Amino acid sequence: MLIRRHRLFAEARARGLGLLDGTRGASAIRSWDWATMTFRTEHSGSRRTDGFIIVVVLWLLATLAVLTTAFSAYVKSTAVSTRVGDERAKVEALVDAALEFTIYRRSIDKFNATAGSFSFGIANSTINIDFVSEGAWIDLNAAPRSLIAGLFEVLGATKDDANQYADRVVAWRTPPTSSAETAEDALYESAGLPYLPRSGPFAHINELWLVLGLPASLVERALPFVTIFSGRPEVNVFDAPAEVIAALPGISRTRIDKFLALRDTAKPDWQSALETLGADQVLATTARSETVRVFVRITSDNGAQTRAEVTILPSQDNDYHVLSWSDDFTTAASATDFRSRSK
Repeated sequence: MLIRRHRLFAEARARGLGLLDGTRGASAIRSWDWATMTFRTEHSGSRRTDGFIIVVVLWLLATLAVLTTAFSAYVKSTAVSTRVGDERAKVEALVDAALEFTIYRRSIDKFNATAGSFSFGIANSTINIDFVSEGAWIDLNAAPRSLIAGLFEVLGATKDDANQYADRVVAWRTPPTSSAETAEDALYESAGLPYLPRSGPFAHINELWLVLGLPASLVERALPFVTIFSGRPEVNVFDAPAEVIAALPGISRTRIDKFLALRDTAKPDWQSALETLGADQVLATTARSETVRVFVRITSDNGAQTRAEVTILPSQDNDYHVLSWSDDFTTAASATDFRSRSK
């Protein structure tokens, strides 16, 4: 009975002091321990501090992990970019060497031809070169409507569609008159295109992607047979591919086959071959264009291959000007840019 009184008295005193409910002080809570008959102190503030430190440490570890991952990705990206940059620099140097050699070969009378091929080795690589006069291709800025329509028809368009596509190509390059400008611009505006026709010479063959109404598949097939650097309305039929020859207005399949048979002989009679095309073929010529298209294939010692296509304009003292350059590092990006703008 006496012990119970002491217990009740102690609890009442503790409550009065605010020790059992933790209301007295923010850093410690005291409670009565009946086993030892003493007050026990618990430091609640220290527990909260320990928890805060753990959260901060975990946050720092997470941040460090993110930074480590980002730095690792940066190092890998830098390594890849450096390797690609080195490879491209090597390719450009080898292509430059190929162009120099092409100019030298063409400067020798024996090899002073409108087309040819040769190879040489340098820097643990084999360089294969094919060159041809730009006169072998159809010039988008100089060719007449009939030749452009003929190419589209050869590549699969119907005669009516080919003529319509040729009209749009000619309209793209033609300087405007007041009425014609309004009519052609209106066609592009009504089609919802974000641009108008250039109304001037093609600046790049890839502008063919932008001409109103031309199917993408047709443009893709036509690009290998066109140029903007010939400057001639006719084509050099002795260097031109069969598709370009077939685009000549009014030519028959029989004449094409006969001409190709004579042209591809070991020692062709150029005059006889030219006569097989017909006396009325004013767009067929043997004239040499000053500009030259050079196809370069580089094969390294490990078997990897890189291709480049460069159009050059030779000048005096065996020098040259680069008019266009595309290689495996640049071709895809350039074509994608024009395709995206044409949509």
